[in-house]
Amino acid sequence: MEIEVILDVEGEYYNKAEYVVRNLLFPYSDKFVITDKYNANSLINKKIIYCSENSSYLNKDISSNNLYVVLENSTVNYYSYPASYNEKDIVYINKMPCLFPVRSKSIAQVQKNIMAFDVFAASFFFLACWQEYTIKDRDSKGRIPLKYTIQNKLNIIRVPIVNEYLIILEKYISDLWGVQLKYKMLPGQRSCFVALSHDIDHIDYSFVRYVRHLKSNRRIIEKNMSNLFNTATNIFKKKNVFKELANIELRLNVASTNFFFSEYERKYRSYADSLVRYFNEIGFEVGHHISDKCILDGSLDEDTANFNYNVKNITGERVHTLRFETHKLFTQIEGYSYCYDNSLLFAEDLGYRTGFTYPHYIYDPINERPFKVLAIPLNVMDTTLVDRKYLYLDDDIAEKVLVNFIRSFIQYGGVLSVLFHQGFFWLNTDKRLKMYERLLQLFKEQDVKVGTCRDVYLWYRKMCDPQKST
Repeated sequence: MEIEVILDVEGEYYNKAEYVVRNLLFPYSDKFVITDKYNANSLINKKIIYCSENSSYLNKDISSNNLYVVLENSTVNYYSYPASYNEKDIVYINKMPCLFPVRSKSIAQVQKNIMAFDVFAASFFFLACWQEYTIKDRDSKGRIPLKYTIQNKLNIIRVPIVNEYLIILEKYISDLWGVQLKYKMLPGQRSCFVALSHDIDHIDYSFVRYVRHLKSNRRIIEKNMSNLFNTATNIFKKKNVFKELANIELRLNVASTNFFFSEYERKYRSYADSLVRYFNEIGFEVGHHISDKCILDGSLDEDTANFNYNVKNITGERVHTLRFETHKLFTQIEGYSYCYDNSLLFAEDLGYRTGFTYPHYIYDPINERPFKVLAIPLNVMDTTLVDRKYLYLDDDIAEKVLVNFIRSFIQYGGVLSVLFHQGFFWLNTDKRLKMYERLLQLFKEQDVKVGTCRDVYLWYRKMCDPQKST
């Protein structure tokens, strides 16, 4: 099926409109032809017209077969400079909070072929991380706190709100044209894909540091003889967990991305190099774990140069401790050989920082264009669940929360990015390894393919790059 999308919007807003249309509609296998002119002779009889409230298309053609999305003047003004969004300016559709509702009563009266809210402007708000330019508060690591975001205020951080906007768009299309949009298949020809990853933050701990680690986590340590034995064993064999995780993944036909620092302490460098070789040999991905100091202090040059010395053909990266500001991050990394970023998560909770389950580009409001590095947002981090700085759950509850989140994701489709640190398994080792294996088994039972972030990036480029064509 072909659908023509006509962008009849203000010149200063056009780049934003084209950006969001291309990225928002990427998940569909149907062909969307984007143009800035209405062609009466076009053979495509299904048209979505994104137009200003004063558009001649809207006035003369209102009762036609076209679907209209109205860009109101107040929306153009809002996006002319960063400003907080008024949380009262929301319409609820299917119990979902929709930003930028149509205010004009004369326009809103027609319901069938005029959307009740500006689905493109609302999606842009999340996909472009627009609110992050308006939040001034920072946590102790210089990060934007979740509690100041609209996702937190509306209690939707665990809801892919942009996917919900697509569901609403699909309903308008179905009611108007009697057709159902189809989604692209992800790697493995499934509707869902899990990008599995590990951050190699530590190769090992000294005895003293491990004891301190145990002491600081004593509340969540399982107190039984088996775990006491594993804890004692870990004093000498913590490094074994790398191969244990890989063996579980290989046994279940799963591959993962492993993000390495550019440098480790001298006594661990040889082992780190051997791990890189091992992961390359078994077909796992090796990515760059950018230092947590690099993005905020602008010292990425040296860090990247050192990493290139050890690992060739960089595909992607993630910032250590998720310590970054989005615009600074993408401004810096697009100058290097990175193809994707896998950092976009608010560490305080599971969820969707950009509101979307599909990879997409981030918009640069300074240069009025998309950044060139693809965002594969991170959705799940083990420390979010169990660390005292965040949710601080015990293992059994953490597993239930994670399983419920995964089952919710599967209903939407797309890509779920999941991170487990190897240090997570230095506590309650047997129990957590079994939990990890159960999670991978769950994906298998649900017919969800599990692989690397690189798999996602290569699939994305193969399917269609929305910066070039849709």
